Amino acid sequence: MADNVALFSDAKANQIREDKARKKARLAEAKRRAESRPDDSRSLMDYGDALFDCGYLQEAEKVFSGILDANKDNVDLVFNLGFTFLKQGKGAEAAQQFKRVIALAPKSPLARSAEYELWHIDPSLKPRWVSKKS
Repeated sequence: MADNVALFSDAKANQIREDKARKKARLAEAKRRAESRPDDSRSLMDYGDALFDCGYLQEAEKVFSGILDANKDNVDLVFNLGFTFLKQGKGAEAAQQFKRVIALAPKSPLARSAEYELWHIDPSLKPRWVSKKS
């Protein structure tokens, strides 16, 4: 039995190393694309996402914030910025962005996710989709 545990532990450790390597490679490629196309919002969003995935939250926030003025109605961008704020412990800033997501696309799946995150930030902000009995 101990051999199976050791094998499982080794497999998990290898998977984690491979995942980190994959994320770092994605980050390098996204950075290259963003630097070669500094006016392309999609490339910059991909770069911000890659930074977030690697745990570079402040850098991701800067990238997302930097393209927000030109993409105020981009629900994905607003949600990503809100989630980046949330992961850094900036609840008020996150709540502001999540409220914008709901205002921009109230029937979208991201609005539902934003309501859920708002509920965790402030339990008095119960999502519309939670039953009144809960």
